[in-house]
Amino acid sequence: MNKSKIIKIRNILFVITAVLLLYYLPKTIYNRHFNPQRLPVTETALETSKTIDLPDGSRINLEAKSTFVYTKEFPEHQRKTELKGGAFVDIKDDSRPFVMKLKRCLLITNQGKILVKEWKGMSYEVFVKAGDLKIEEYNKSGDLENVYKIKSGKRVIIGEYVQLN
Repeated sequence: MNKSKIIKIRNILFVITAVLLLYYLPKTIYNRHFNPQRLPVTETALETSKTIDLPDGSRINLEAKSTFVYTKEFPEHQRKTELKGGAFVDIKDDSRPFVMKLKRCLLITNQGKILVKEWKGMSYEVFVKAGDLKIEEYNKSGDLENVYKIKSGKRVIIGEYVQLN
């Protein structure tokens, strides 16, 4: 190949790369950090309970004095949420795992029904009414410490650490 052909090919590749970067990079940054559909939404039930319909069809019956955080649009890889307080969570079946943060634990499932009761702000009782649940317990440093598999009909206490019943 002569030198002029190599320069032409290199210039064409440079233009293609520049166009792709100029088009996809801002779009990716926007979708990950500034898309209003992906920004956290905080719902709080003050004096009475509150029902929240999530974008995937799941439903949260939030108890009074409880808070639930989610996004208006779940990303392609997971449905990430956070609960402070008590709630009945009816999770619709989906290929993306439903991940709910509770204290230092992540409750993970693809579908099911979970009842969460808060006890004096110190601990939670989690009852798996339907479906199977995986609980990832993290230590205070943020490292994964334990993983538990909880079957339907079982209860778990989450306080300073996870207690299986």
